[in-house]
Amino acid sequence: GNYFDGELPSKVASHKDWHIYWAKLVGNTEVNLNNTKINGPEFTVTDLDGNTITSDELYERNKVTVLYQWGKWCGASLAFNKTLRGMLDTYGSKGFEILGAYSRKYETEQEIKDYITTYIPWKNFLMTYNTTNYIIQFGFSGNLPRLIVIDNNKQVIFQSLTLTEDLNDLPLILYEYFE
Repeated sequence: GNYFDGELPSKVASHKDWHIYWAKLVGNTEVNLNNTKINGPEFTVTDLDGNTITSDELYERNKVTVLYQWGKWCGASLAFNKTLRGMLDTYGSKGFEILGAYSRKYETEQEIKDYITTYIPWKNFLMTYNTTNYIIQFGFSGNLPRLIVIDNNKQVIFQSLTLTEDLNDLPLILYEYFE
């Protein structure tokens, strides 16, 4: 094993940049973080409607929050959107919220807004490949879709950044949290 289990050493967890870089360090690796306590990313973003969203507000008002990187140009994202919509329908009234990080490629901002208004029920902010601040904060890079799931204690309970996680496990994890 990789010996990642329990609490992180205080020198690591209290480092001023740990909350920004942890996801980048483990992304696309075989590191298993299942029993490791990691805080969710701290951030402030502006959604496509112009609202400011902070991680503290988001985590505190929800039992479970999903940070979700996706793009309409990605077939896997479009398929997973249906799964997330079902989860939102089932658990949205119980303290489940999704914040989308839309990965922009070639679309105009208006095309993205029109698509999201028509098809996507959760709030989104716009991410471009040169938006390194968001990529660093969330650890998002590589293949889509990607997500980090955080509980109301600000702890990561699931992430799809490492190669050891399977998006198909998320419904069971949510069931265990809400049922």
